[in-house]
Amino acid sequence: MTMELLERIIEENNIPKDVHFMSDSGWECDPTEMNTQEWYENPEELAGAIAFLLKYGSCFDWNVYASDKTPCCDYREIDASVSDGLREAIRSYIRELGKTERQELRDEMCGLLGERSYVKDATIVKILSRMLSDGDIRCDGKAIEMLGLSLMYKIKMSRDLLADLVEDVKEFKMERLFMTSSNN
Repeated sequence: MTMELLERIIEENNIPKDVHFMSDSGWECDPTEMNTQEWYENPEELAGAIAFLLKYGSCFDWNVYASDKTPCCDYREIDASVSDGLREAIRSYIRELGKTERQELRDEMCGLLGERSYVKDATIVKILSRMLSDGDIRCDGKAIEMLGLSLMYKIKMSRDLLADLVEDVKEFKMERLFMTSSNN
């Protein structure tokens, strides 16, 4: 936006000259001063956001984030809009990990993706930058609500499976009992 356009908007909308500009880009949890640090430039914030994603990893379809094109999403547009700063911050985060922590991250990503062998750092950067492209997920109320719903659904599915298992075991035992008694 040019200064000329900004001045015109201020004038047309009768905005006072002493107005205080804040940024509410969605990258941070709250509005921030203009020209301030992005949330991901703080290593602790970025590490916390990544740890959060990994902790609740079962709620995400990681293969969708790993693919370049899925039925629901073409990631070329998203990738083009991802900040180079975010990608570089994630690369730095990975480089800063100790050898053991780095291997644990790769192993965890392999598990989340259903891979048997090795996930490259570039793939980890791609996936995490896509997941964090809209900001720190911990600050997104709708995302947190969706995670809660996902976990509740998983609990319901687990309970249903457990009930089915109990019934199947009872049925199997009854069949075995019947077969044993009919053989005698």
